[in-house]
Amino acid sequence: AVIPPKQYGLVCSNEFEIIRPKNGLNPYVLCHILRTDIVQNQIVNLTSGTSSSHNRIKTEQLANIQISMTSDDKELEKLGEKLKKSTDSIYKAERVIKDALSNLEV
Repeated sequence: AVIPPKQYGLVCSNEFEIIRPKNGLNPYVLCHILRTDIVQNQIVNLTSGTSSSHNRIKTEQLANIQISMTSDDKELEKLGEKLKKSTDSIYKAERVIKDALSNLEV
């Protein structure tokens, strides 16, 4: 998930890893790259046992994941804008569907 800057502090379960993009990388590009099959397969291979059905990955192991991407900053900037727009559209559509379905409930 991409969490935009907020004026107040946020907390999350320590079962999640917080990743911040560096060197101006668009957070939406990072988010979607992390969801690609090649990255997901690497993450799955890092799992080391389960606890309450949650697979565990050591924080240090995440730094070893190989991500291939272009170095063209303009191309990445365009991609980031496109991914942000598309992600926003998905959430907007989901809200419309949820609101429409809630009107059906009695």
